[in-house]
Amino acid sequence: HELSLSEGVQVRRLALGREHAILLSFTGQVLTWGSGRHGQLGHGGLEMENKARLVEALHGLPILQVAAGGWHSLALSCKSLLPAVPVRRLAPEPVRVACETCDALLRDLEPRGFISIQALPALLDFPHGEDIATIACGSRHSVAITKCGKLYTWGWGAYGQLGLGDRRSHDEPHFVSFLQEQGLRPCAVTCGSWATFVHVDNSKTSASDMVSPMQDGCL
Repeated sequence: HELSLSEGVQVRRLALGREHAILLSFTGQVLTWGSGRHGQLGHGGLEMENKARLVEALHGLPILQVAAGGWHSLALSCKSLLPAVPVRRLAPEPVRVACETCDALLRDLEPRGFISIQALPALLDFPHGEDIATIACGSRHSVAITKCGKLYTWGWGAYGQLGLGDRRSHDEPHFVSFLQEQGLRPCAVTCGSWATFVHVDNSKTSASDMVSPMQDGCL
């Protein structure tokens, strides 16, 4: 259906999650709407928003980029800080349910082993205070490229989509060392639901840029 925006709001970028949407205006404001049941709207609650609503917690912080995962959101500010919505902490043990059918449904629809939804934006710290150039979201994982050409991933890693050589999940950004070891500099990134594709520059030769898929722990 048609969505009405406040007078004067000009759309710069639109990002779509599985159940929510994020709008970035030319003035750096962020508006979200849709389902908020995982805190992905950043309004402090878990309610549905039928109309685009300004994320007041980001007021005064001009935003350059936004990205939407299946049930989470990222925004990149001009100061290269990364507010993340929601913040979820990994539980030490998977969530247990009594019914095998319900358990299968849970694995299909919800991230297992996550607790403590935070429904307001939170600044995400990167090692050594590195500045971020670009961001992207998969269904349940996130990716960032720094201005100095380093790739960081975090979130759900059951399919190897984090590119860290295993299938573990991480609630903090982890440096993907493989690219640097191969002399590859990431330039851009695109995420599928369960995969990550990185556009890289091969600094070892004069060859053209290439695309390296990250899935099942491989690059």
